[in-house]
Amino acid sequence: MECSAGPVSDKPNFSEFIKELSAAYRLEGLLLTASVSPSAKVIEQAYDIPVLSKYLDHVSVMTYDYHGQWDKVTGHGAPMKEHPDDTDKTLNMVNLNSKLLF
Repeated sequence: MECSAGPVSDKPNFSEFIKELSAAYRLEGLLLTASVSPSAKVIEQAYDIPVLSKYLDHVSVMTYDYHGQWDKVTGHGAPMKEHPDDTDKTLNMVNLNSKLLF
């Protein structure tokens, strides 16, 4: 979940890319979809939610990716709620729903 790897312009450029793709896909009668990160940090830094919600036909949240080998501890891969032992209290479906208001 490293968001500092790319330039700050990635967020608006991604939104512009989605706008352009949407226009081209609609001409062909196609749907435009995206799979997005479940991380509150990534959502805030990488996605312009109002723009994406306007131009994407469907959004899949990668809820299988909350926890993994990078955590160095065992935890639920797709938690619904915060667990007291979580090091990042934002990685769960309850928190995600408050961030993604598509």
